[in-house]
Amino acid sequence: MENVKKWLLKRVLFIVIGLVPIIILYDDSSIYRYLALVGFIFIIFNLVKIFGAYQEIIAAFSPKDDNSKIGKYDKFFNSISGE
Repeated sequence: MENVKKWLLKRVLFIVIGLVPIIILYDDSSIYRYLALVGFIFIIFNLVKIFGAYQEIIAAFSPKDDNSKIGKYDKFFNSISGE
């Protein structure tokens, strides 16, 4: 679980790094403007990797089920409903 959080943080950092050439070379009219395109492709690549691993990310950040947090009335209604 901790590895997923580190992996996600690394991908977000890569997205920020990809934004740097876009911000710097936004209005450049020389050949360096293509570096902004490389930054854009780098950002899209990392976003696709994040969206591809959404299940692991959600599992890492969602709270675990804990029966001690369930109130006595909820336990009663869960026992009646058969859960």
